[in-house]
Parts: sequence; structure tokens; C-alpha cells
Amino acid sequence: MNINIADCTYDDVFSILLTDTGWNERQYMEELTAKTARGLAARIDGCTVGVIFWRQAFEVAEITMLAVAPAWHRRGIARLLLKSMLKNLCENGAHEILLEVRVSNTAARSLYLSAGFVEIAWRSLYYANPDEDALVMSLRLS
Repeated sequence: MNINIADCTYDDVFSILLTDTGWNERQYMEELTAKTARGLAARIDGCTVGVIFWRQAFEVAEITMLAVAPAWHRRGIARLLLKSMLKNLCENGAHEILLEVRVSNTAARSLYLSAGFVEIAWRSLYYANPDEDALVMSLRLS
């Protein structure tokens, strides 16, 4: 399986929208068009299977979205996107990365913990549809 990681485009957003990632078109477009946002896409044989978006302000970055098409879960795509983003952030002077994740999303929490993130806070009823708390996680870059 040859996975290509590249800058995210409109085509990537529309391709990933055809899968059930839990994100809607407005959310993807906000990330794709925000001046402070950056995004990468994972493609297999030209088909977009995952995306990651983040924003960086000086030394601090925040992961705003990581989504992988359900048919491609548990194949290392999220980990590869995360690793590619971390490399970019290190090259661009980031010292810390923050994110929020649904408390019930044990797969994502495990991924982040295995990448070195630590749990730093809890946000009650942060998510809607369904209502759910968020766990805030942080990673210090050296």
C-alpha cells in the first residue's frame, strides 16, 4: 500500500466528504480556507483516505481536525498524517501542540497518547450531536 501525503486541496475535502467521518462540509471548508490553517491529505492510488488540519500561532499549534475514511481505519493512516504534521510543525518553530478529542473516542486517544501527548484538561459538553465532553491533550516538541 503506497500512501502519498501532500498539501490538502478542495478535491481532497470533497472526496473525504463522501465518507462518514463525522465532519460536515462547513467544517472542512472552514479549515481549508482559514488563513492560519494548514492541511495535509493522505492519498492511496489518487483516492483521498484521510486529512489533518492544524493552526499555528508562533510556537503553539492546535490540531483542529484529523479524519480518516472509515474503510481505511486501523491501517496507520492517522498515525502517518500525525507524523507528517509533527515534522512540519518542528520545521516551522512550534514548541507545543494542543487538541481536543471526544472522551468516547478511545482509538484517537490511544493514537495521541502513543505519539507522546498528555491529558491536561477536561471540557464539559464541548461537543454536540451527541453532547459529549472533550479531553484536552498537549505535546511538547523539542
